[in-house]
Amino acid sequence: MNEKLGYCKANSIITVNDESKKYSKLARIYTISSIFIGPFIILLGTGFTRGGGDYCDSVYYLSDGTIDPRRITEFNNAQIFQVSGASLMLVLGLGIIIYTIFSIKKASKINIWPLLGVIIMMFGYILVILSSGKGTQSC
Repeated sequence: MNEKLGYCKANSIITVNDESKKYSKLARIYTISSIFIGPFIILLGTGFTRGGGDYCDSVYYLSDGTIDPRRITEFNNAQIFQVSGASLMLVLGLGIIIYTIFSIKKASKINIWPLLGVIIMMFGYILVILSSGKGTQSC
């Protein structure tokens, strides 16, 4: 088959241009959805806490002045949600990058802008993981 036309797959001709468009659309969907999913992960994670994410909020102090033991549990639940949500999105972003590398022929031109958007959003999810990690919080 002529190299410029593409290759045969299931009795249809898929051109390199079609494959590139498919990748580009997938990368754009990931990038645009990450704009909304990233903040949603953070806000929903802090929603698990009664103090709205504030470790020193007055709702965590009992009437006798001691600290409510449920505070640690709430913040651990928030951390688990944030880290697992961001990790899932990192895996999806990595999957898109791997799909791009292995599905498009090396000789074809790759539009780098959607891939750059995926990489930037992946750095955002890394920031979510680092910011929700275990820290030494004190009041």
